[in-house]
Amino acid sequence: MLFEETAANGTDTTFHLHRDSDEVAYVLSGEITFKFGDQVKVGGTGACAFIPRGVPHAWKTHCGSISAVSAGVSSSARITAPSSWPNR
Repeated sequence: MLFEETAANGTDTTFHLHRDSDEVAYVLSGEITFKFGDQVKVGGTGACAFIPRGVPHAWKTHCGSISAVSAGVSSSARITAPSSWPNR
């Protein structure tokens, strides 16, 4: 799964984790603060973060809006299509 997100200044996420996939985030523009467990890292344009599955994390934008690409990487070969897709 790959998606691009644009978030306004001050946007944040709750502390959460992914049990079935790792996550990779790449900052296209702006500046973001990542929190991984008890570590805090600030990244600007070009920053890349790898978050292993099961690691609690959150992020918050500051210094204006940000644009980032995030991908969930699963070791499972199973792909489940939404029930709304035809020929399921």
